[in-house]
Amino acid sequence: MFRATGTFPDQNNLNASISTAGGAGSGAITIRHGGSTNTPFTIGNAAANGTAGAISSGSYMIEPLFRVPVPPGTYTRGNIQIITPSPAPSPAPSSVPVPVPVPLPPPAIPEPVPVLPPPAEPAALLSPQEEGEVVRSFDRGMQPAELVVEEVPPVPIDEVVFGLEKYFTEQFENYLWKSTGRIRLKTVTEIRNTLLEIEREAGIKPALLYVSFIPSKPEAGKDDSDELQLVMVTGEGNPILKRVPGATRGKVSQVAAEFRRQVTNIRELQSAKYLPSAQQLYKWLVAPLEAELGEKKIENLAFIMDVGLRSLPVAALHDGQQFLVGKYSVSLMPSLSLTDTRYVDVRTLQILAMGAEEFPDASDLPAVPVELSAIAGRLWEGEAFLNQAFTADNLKSQRESFGFRMVHLATHGEFRSGEPNNSYIQLFNTKVHMGDELRNLQLSYPPVELLVLSACRTALGDEGAELGESRFCRAGGGEVGARQSVVC
Repeated sequence: MFRATGTFPDQNNLNASISTAGGAGSGAITIRHGGSTNTPFTIGNAAANGTAGAISSGSYMIEPLFRVPVPPGTYTRGNIQIITPSPAPSPAPSSVPVPVPVPLPPPAIPEPVPVLPPPAEPAALLSPQEEGEVVRSFDRGMQPAELVVEEVPPVPIDEVVFGLEKYFTEQFENYLWKSTGRIRLKTVTEIRNTLLEIEREAGIKPALLYVSFIPSKPEAGKDDSDELQLVMVTGEGNPILKRVPGATRGKVSQVAAEFRRQVTNIRELQSAKYLPSAQQLYKWLVAPLEAELGEKKIENLAFIMDVGLRSLPVAALHDGQQFLVGKYSVSLMPSLSLTDTRYVDVRTLQILAMGAEEFPDASDLPAVPVELSAIAGRLWEGEAFLNQAFTADNLKSQRESFGFRMVHLATHGEFRSGEPNNSYIQLFNTKVHMGDELRNLQLSYPPVELLVLSACRTALGDEGAELGESRFCRAGGGEVGARQSVVC
């Protein structure tokens, strides 16, 4: 076993048991322990096998409370390795154990990056009169506007990226904890290293796309005339910054709201009335970077969006020939600093599917039995529980007994603006509100890798509701989704 029972504040003021963070670089860390599957290695619990505090190499860290996944193997986070050997058979009396050399990856050297002031706060949507004009123009079958892209003169682009990462992270911190500074911001070097690590582990080339609005005039405050700015970051090469003149906050937000309405209306889906808005959004958000995406052979796009766009169904954007999801795998992030990017192949995991078709104080969901049987029968191995079996106690019991790391909940849910407790998910006999009630579901131990909320409703486009959805990603100070993807 391995035990590090003390802690100290390291160079980054992290409460660590082991840290190689230094001014000139970071040293690799390798721990080999004998706990196997019987006594797992736990960061945050040194009682039997683990560390009392965090493990940090400066560029990478593993924070409490985290249990190294089993079965045996090598768990890697950047240049930190924790090796869990397989249980060895009892050796013959004459056998001699042979040491196994452990290859160490080269250290990553972080670069200090100054902080830019955050972009202007977002503004409201178009006025009702302007909104009507936009809606009527799409109803008449208006074609997407011609794309005009402004090449931005050379700027300290790393500073821009760090400023955006800070801006988006602090928005969520303010909502979740009424304060900022709890989350350590990733430097631009760490962002690049993270993307390279994802590429190595998942075998695909990812890119981060920051979508924000900047004042059209230096002296302007928040306004509908703020113009669209796109910043793309990849594992190699410099970030790319482009602005789209004429794509104002008001126009983009209004078309996004119209697009969401159309793709959730069965009649408009059947008549393909959503296509003009889907194509216009593609021209604004993706087309300006198409050449660079092709040149870098990007396969995955992770969008980090400004207010009004955080719940946009980006997979359904359309280039005139096909949907965006036909060209890239896509996702939405609150910020990279708020996201645990460790790769886990969910295809090998079992799923816990739960839901209800009847509710005491909500409308029925008659398709749920079919949905659960398909999810936990034909698509994945796992267990399904319906109606009276869909309770918090049973959810916790099943996960404690069988360690399900994929959870599919087919039920009602509301993400509302205002206080976190205004939002909830509906179990068969009770509502689970954000905060302590959600934390009590114990979705962090063992960590849930994929959480699907099916049949939920959100106040789409509302800033408070968009931030409320993030509660599932960071509930309980990071207990729920620091490990997982959340799909609504």
